[in-house]
Amino acid sequence: GMASAKWRGQRWAQRLAGTSFFQTAIMVFIIANVLAMVMDTYPAPKIEWLITMDIVNTVCTVVFTVEMAILLVAAGPLEYWKNPICAFDGVIVLLSYVEIFFGGGAVKAFRGFRIFKLAKKWTEFRILLKSMVHTVTSMGNFTVLLVLIMFVFALLGQQMFALKMRFSLEGNE
Repeated sequence: GMASAKWRGQRWAQRLAGTSFFQTAIMVFIIANVLAMVMDTYPAPKIEWLITMDIVNTVCTVVFTVEMAILLVAAGPLEYWKNPICAFDGVIVLLSYVEIFFGGGAVKAFRGFRIFKLAKKWTEFRILLKSMVHTVTSMGNFTVLLVLIMFVFALLGQQMFALKMRFSLEGNE
């Protein structure tokens, strides 16, 4: 009946999501997407590049949507959204659609988080991220001290040089 058909679809999705081809393909699309985002420069590149980058971003969004759908079917909606990594992926996919339909530079920045999707599949990257987080957290006191020293020297510089430097509008002095 219907329950067994649903179960067959779920088994199929689980088998597909587990294949190394599926996971490698997703990694390739993540890297392509990150590369397309890195190519976005100021001033804006040639129109051909902009179109190409837009196509790559759209294709990647579609691929990540398909990945999300397969994982939703494989795990079931409750398990999918309970898993923090899947939930993170899902939110980024949904934000991609917010950007497509409503446009917005702020939302575009969230696509940069797709690089963290690599951490899910790429063990060395995950270890590197964990060690970076550990390093930053253990440097808390040092960072506060560094910021304080920079602040003091900024104030010192302001006091010593505030009215001493003059620049002409023509830029020839």
